[in-house]
Amino acid sequence: MRRLNRRDFLRLSTAAVTAAMMVACQSTATPAPMEKEEKSEEERPAAPVEKVHILYQDWPEESYRQAWQEVGHIFTDAHPHTEVEYLGRSDEQEKLLAQFMAGTAPDIFETCCGDGRFLWKMGNLLVLDPYVEKTIAEEDMKDLPASQIEFWRVPDTDELYGWPKYQGNLAIFINLEMASEAGVTYPRKWDEAWTPDQYHEVLKKLTQGELGQPGRIYGGGRYQWSDQDTPFLLSNGAHFVNPEDDTECWLGKPEAQEVLEFWRVLRWEDHTLPNPSEVGEAAVVRSQFLAREVATMEEGSWALKEMAEVCPFSWDVAPLYHWPTGVHTLATSDGWHIWKETKSPDVAWELMLFLSGPVYGKAIAKADFLQPARLSLMDDYIQILREQAPTLEKVNLELFKEARESNLGRPLELYWNQSVAEEIMKPVFQQVFGLGKGGVDAIAQACDELTERLRAEKAKVS
Repeated sequence: MRRLNRRDFLRLSTAAVTAAMMVACQSTATPAPMEKEEKSEEERPAAPVEKVHILYQDWPEESYRQAWQEVGHIFTDAHPHTEVEYLGRSDEQEKLLAQFMAGTAPDIFETCCGDGRFLWKMGNLLVLDPYVEKTIAEEDMKDLPASQIEFWRVPDTDELYGWPKYQGNLAIFINLEMASEAGVTYPRKWDEAWTPDQYHEVLKKLTQGELGQPGRIYGGGRYQWSDQDTPFLLSNGAHFVNPEDDTECWLGKPEAQEVLEFWRVLRWEDHTLPNPSEVGEAAVVRSQFLAREVATMEEGSWALKEMAEVCPFSWDVAPLYHWPTGVHTLATSDGWHIWKETKSPDVAWELMLFLSGPVYGKAIAKADFLQPARLSLMDDYIQILREQAPTLEKVNLELFKEARESNLGRPLELYWNQSVAEEIMKPVFQQVFGLGKGGVDAIAQACDELTERLRAEKAKVS
């Protein structure tokens, strides 16, 4: 953000002195005749109220603009002196940083994953705690996802810098035709979820065809080194990062190594999960599922719209398999933030509450099938989706409601410097899972390197 240099300070100071002298000169002018009475307050014309302009930025997809266009007037009708301008965001974080520097950033905007923490460290985000304490009732806080609120608290100060936009949860999507052919049944509730060994057997049954030959069908599909790894690690008592020290990588611990080895075996020994050498570097899990190249996939409720509209076969969702420590799913980390230098923080906060409230929550469910942030809207969410897409009538959408009711969702875990973590760890994950070179002990070694690097960098700024 722009700071005043000495020249700016002198220029502004001179302007202020000149203005003060003009006011002083005006005060010596001939006074109005005493006999002329002042108009009463009632007779004086009301001063024009200057409108507050709020720039609000969201993802560029048309569905988000559609949701705002449908219900935005409800907010502006309730705030007649406020104008809200919608802006589709760029995928380039550098553009937002340039807007901060130029003083033209949006008043309220959304981020995903580790971007919010990065912008907080850069000093760009408003602390929300005073607004929460003043305006949010205890009942409202219970209606919002606690794990997301915790995600946007700064580890060292506990200050809150983000607010829930929606919460998507992860599940296993299943091709019902392939499951029926293989004699596979599946659980429908979280407390009935497969163990890793049971899921392993399911993938073996679903895998068909010769390896490397046309028509090969893999039992499952999943991404690697992503926030979607989080619930599986947690279910075995493992973590990406020490919960008490965000400079310490924990992927070398036995609990984490067990989970990582499970995935390595599925890819490179059983070949029940595809790897890039078999399906190509550009393969996308959702596309593989739709093309019947994988029989199951780990995906989130954010995929429901595409699945409902274009999937050519019958499908359903099942809970994630889990290790014995606990049942978890992913909670997405898309959230709202307010620019620290906004000229209208109070109005921006009001808009933020509207965007996480029932009116917009239903609108975004209708436009993009996204789960609302509020638990109280989950019944509305399911009803809206089934009204929008009759193909979802038999899909177990109640699984996502159960996850919210039981607070099973957990966002990704962030390192002190997430970009450094990705710089060091992503290539190693690619070597182990993408290329089949080396065992998961290589991840443990990289983990030690990451811890050393993070601690050295943090020490420099302490």
